[in-house]
Amino acid sequence: MLTVFIIALVVSATSATPNYGDAVEMLLGEFKRIMPCGRLDIPPLEPISTDMVDLDFNNGDTNITGSIRHFRLSGLSSFQILQNSYNESAMHHVIDIIFSKIQAFGFLDLEGTLDIAGFSLPFEYSVQINVKLTDLRFMIEYTFGQSLISPKGLRISSFDFKFFVGEVKAENWHKSLDIALNNYLNDLVGSLSSLVIKEMQPYVKDMSDAFGMLTNMSNEMLSEMSITELTEFYQQIAESMRSENCTIKA
Repeated sequence: MLTVFIIALVVSATSATPNYGDAVEMLLGEFKRIMPCGRLDIPPLEPISTDMVDLDFNNGDTNITGSIRHFRLSGLSSFQILQNSYNESAMHHVIDIIFSKIQAFGFLDLEGTLDIAGFSLPFEYSVQINVKLTDLRFMIEYTFGQSLISPKGLRISSFDFKFFVGEVKAENWHKSLDIALNNYLNDLVGSLSSLVIKEMQPYVKDMSDAFGMLTNMSNEMLSEMSITELTEFYQQIAESMRSENCTIKA
């Protein structure tokens, strides 16, 4: 009898289907693991780097051309999940993610003319970029409802997000400026960035409304899936990622 009981426990444990929240966490965990390598048509994302990006902006008498060279963005795989909760009865999901450190390096060169009050002024700007964000945090919550397209499918009936940054630190270097002025501008960039982010918080709800187009696109895909099917879909992607070998460390 004890043997039968043990076998029953093992079978139930191995055959249990994770809920939606578990599937999301599984998917994010495997995605984080393969970010340095890139797999399943996903390019390497840790770091993101490019040798050259050409820039070209024209608006009336304002004409600016330039490039970003040797750009590198690292730290995207530093994220940790602080909260991941899914209420099955309400179909409400809350996820709270923090990136401990994101850093951008590169060189930005711009030149052209600026139209200021009807005057065309020559413009030249060259800077070595070195910016670090500490504790970039995203809090996202949304609720599933019944699809308006298909009675068996899903839709995102409500969506909200908030974001915070612990610190913005700039160590940029403008080659035409001296050390003191460079340090002053870097301190100013850090202080203003943190201030702007804090001041934006009351308007984040309005910003989340901009996701309306995104949720509409998502709802078209979700209309063909039940919550069980969506959960299984995330599991399948996570399992596919798990089978991919990635030994590169970020």
